[in-house]
Amino acid sequence: MGDITRIKKFGNAGYVISIIAIVFLIIAIVGITLAAGIIAALPSDFITVKSKTDGEVYINLESLLGKGWDESFNEKDLNDMGDNEITFSKTDVGLKGTINSTNENFKLADAIAALIPALVSCVILLIVAFYSKNIFKILKESNTPFVSPIPRYLKTIGWYEITLAVLPWITSQIFSASYQIAGLDSYFKNTTAKGIGFGYIFFALVVFALAHIFEYGRGLQEKADMAHTEYAGSSVPVIPSNPQGPEIM
Repeated sequence: MGDITRIKKFGNAGYVISIIAIVFLIIAIVGITLAAGIIAALPSDFITVKSKTDGEVYINLESLLGKGWDESFNEKDLNDMGDNEITFSKTDVGLKGTINSTNENFKLADAIAALIPALVSCVILLIVAFYSKNIFKILKESNTPFVSPIPRYLKTIGWYEITLAVLPWITSQIFSASYQIAGLDSYFKNTTAKGIGFGYIFFALVVFALAHIFEYGRGLQEKADMAHTEYAGSSVPVIPSNPQGPEIM
């Protein structure tokens, strides 16, 4: 009875935590949806982030070629060496390269590409939280943890965890162009390699193992209940523990 009491307390605590997680996830989903709607309503060029790179490179050709190094260079050669971002000029001892480049890194519209996988992740986590809530509710209300819906709920959670594991790779393929502009391409493509995706897969394997354990326990519970029912309904007489009556000291 004490073990059942502890399981019920665990189920009650998990149920409360699941409710709190559901509330926060609903708030997150609403917030992300509103943010995406606001961004979609704004002009695509409303906010543009550009990065500018300035720098200088000095090449000492005199130390390598000697005093006559400048005879092999003319203005045309210097112009051919440069482009619209790098220009070269002569110095007393060599060449000077001036770097002046501007790159467009991010537009406001590209933020939607980052919000979509975040929204999908929150929706999946919300579904997992609902299934977890149902599991904890069963644990806190039932007299046995081996109830038939629990293995099914656990398997469903496991498949959703696998979805979370591959979601970054899927979104990186769909929104690769936007991620390249926003500077997120390398992060999303390497998410699984960095271990985040494998972490979800490992958790899913643990959940699947728990599901099979609960299925096995459910089978043993059904056999025990069946044996108890058959014994209670049998006509076997009950033999008293002391058929001769009380002993006389």
